[in-house]
Amino acid sequence: MYINDIGKELLENRRLFLSKRAVQSFGGYADQQLRRLQNALARDSYPQAEKEIFMDVTLSHYPLRDYRSIWAEMHNIVKDYDKIGKRNKKKDDDHLNKHAMHLIRLFMMAIDILEKQEIITCREAGHTLLMDIRNGRYQKADGTYREEFYDMLRKYEQRLAYAAEHTSLPEEPDYRRVEEFMMHINERVVRDEI
Repeated sequence: MYINDIGKELLENRRLFLSKRAVQSFGGYADQQLRRLQNALARDSYPQAEKEIFMDVTLSHYPLRDYRSIWAEMHNIVKDYDKIGKRNKKKDDDHLNKHAMHLIRLFMMAIDILEKQEIITCREAGHTLLMDIRNGRYQKADGTYREEFYDMLRKYEQRLAYAAEHTSLPEEPDYRRVEEFMMHINERVVRDEI
């Protein structure tokens, strides 16, 4: 792999960009992955009668303008719920296991950022575990996941919470330093110093 001088400078200053915001970024994304996994499992395993949305409403002398807003929101919920799209089709085991693996990988990366101040994308240390998840080792015959997977997930959630509490990273990046550094890099690129 070839890395030019500007690339080297970016790598040398990568910690400028790190902060506790990684908890929200990675943790939020991990939470989305978990919800996707849970929704796919629920959508694929529950009978249609259990997937139906019901509501009980009694309104009296309610402003029409407010009711219109409620109705629009309910309409959007039903539309999104019924939408047949790529993400909403029945997930096969390969896709479910990929979501499960990605979920754990996000926790690993977030913990590395908080504990080691490093972004490790090549997961050598956890590679075997991640491949076991992706290859279905934690999936039951009915397509759901074994309790062992959820125990692992809870441990990663706890470890992330602990790392967030005890990290030496600042709350926010030093935006002034980041901006100065980016202006320096942009100036080098404009001057064709690549």
